[in-house]
Amino acid sequence: METASQSLQYEKAASLLKTIRQIEHVVHADQIVTKIDGKDTDVINLYRQGEEVMLIQLLFREGNLVGSEHFSFSNVLEDDAELITSFLLQHYQTQEALPKEILIPYAINEVKEIAEILVERCKKKISIESPQKGDKRALIELAKENAHVIFLQEKDQQEMREKQLL
Repeated sequence: METASQSLQYEKAASLLKTIRQIEHVVHADQIVTKIDGKDTDVINLYRQGEEVMLIQLLFREGNLVGSEHFSFSNVLEDDAELITSFLLQHYQTQEALPKEILIPYAINEVKEIAEILVERCKKKISIESPQKGDKRALIELAKENAHVIFLQEKDQQEMREKQLL
């Protein structure tokens, strides 16, 4: 990073700095992540900037973080609760294996109905919760931070592509 900065490659230096911060974030995330009672759990949160939204889904299987998926949306007019409701209904209708528990950032009105729809589909009980404190809340906050980082990465990549076209 310092070498790039000294040779006046400021964009490269900024990119390297972001990479360093992301690595630090992952190391910090490992300290936050704890076993979730050995359950299969999905943690969902989003980051919004105007009508642009990045939604992230952290995947825990048997209590361990095994991956994540992110979904980028543009021109979103729905509020965050409506977007999460739509995501739950659309995304989980097409999934092969559903988690036992889904953590979302805040309570939604239709949570019981959505859980019933998913239970009917997979024939097993599914809990949809919006914890307000503790380790589960920390995981929701971690998902939000990840959504923010991915949002910024995609914006940076888009800006770099646009500059290359000029």
